[in-house]
Amino acid sequence: MNIKLHKIKEIFSFNNTSPQSKSIIHGQYPHIVQDKIYWQSRLNNSFVSVEYATIENDSVVMSKEGTVLTKSLACQNFRVFYDDNPATPFDEKWKAIGGYHVGRSSIKITNPTKEQIINSPLHQELTGCKVSESASIRTLQDVVWKSETKLLFTDDDPHPRHANGLYVFKSKDGIKWKNYHPAPVLSAFTPCKDEVSFNFDTMPSIFYDHNNSEYVLYSRSNIKLGVRHVLCSTSKDLITWSVPKLIKKNPEFLFSCENLYYMGAYRLPGTKKYIAFPAHFKNDILNADGSQRRYYDAKTLVMISDDKYNWDVKAEIFLDFSNGHLTQPHVVSFRKEEEKYIIYVHEGFMTGQSKLVKYSIELGEIK
Repeated sequence: MNIKLHKIKEIFSFNNTSPQSKSIIHGQYPHIVQDKIYWQSRLNNSFVSVEYATIENDSVVMSKEGTVLTKSLACQNFRVFYDDNPATPFDEKWKAIGGYHVGRSSIKITNPTKEQIINSPLHQELTGCKVSESASIRTLQDVVWKSETKLLFTDDDPHPRHANGLYVFKSKDGIKWKNYHPAPVLSAFTPCKDEVSFNFDTMPSIFYDHNNSEYVLYSRSNIKLGVRHVLCSTSKDLITWSVPKLIKKNPEFLFSCENLYYMGAYRLPGTKKYIAFPAHFKNDILNADGSQRRYYDAKTLVMISDDKYNWDVKAEIFLDFSNGHLTQPHVVSFRKEEEKYIIYVHEGFMTGQSKLVKYSIELGEIK
């Protein structure tokens, strides 16, 4: 595929969103839906929240409300999409997915007692949540940190801070949100094919697929220390999902060292195909606890699929040779604007110069 990129302009700087001191990862997981930009707000010494701004005449206008979600673990991975399922009521066209399955952290004990579980500290963002203090806990062996046992909330009840799995949200305007379904639709206890686990530290991809009249979700599977892959699941109603399974990538995914940090998948307008822009890197673990690593081969892949599960790498863009962790630009939104394909790219992540940049992208002949 003969890809041509043209930088149009920087449209937004996340450093200018607040006079308060910001975390180095303030602005994480930005994305554009319709006329709105959403991003993760991380001010120092405060809860993570989700903020938004509006695009008017190709300029960004900060909103008076600012925050659309706070005091929720869904802020960690909140992903908005516009639901163009023809059966969706007009006042529910704005949808989102987000949530983080936690509990009383993790413990370096294989079979913790009830007392040890109770005395384990709560996740910082659950401070002051009475439901969390008394919630039932289940244990789960951590597949990445082999010496640790996860202490997780059960996933069969609603959690006021969305701390026991992925939740679906709805809105009539993309600003005021409420639960679409009271309980999580996917959790750390969700069985997956290939004997892998469902994880939450990522930016999900979700859209309605007119080809098959179903919703499609791509999320994270942490395979082992230093290896991250992508799971795909589908649903007719956003509540009941198929068993998540790993996508297949050509060239074949290297389970020894490869990472697809998040999928960045979309319908390809005007075709029955799908396109994805996963942030990619490789990662060698240099010592037993993973504190020393070698990052390399950082880039963004451009992948095409006919069926949503089997993907061919067609091109590589935004190659990065700094050997840092996720230092390459990330494609965070893709859409068609005035007959041109447009990508929005998060540049300067974790540098203090975090910004959103607009590019046009010519894909050439797609086979």
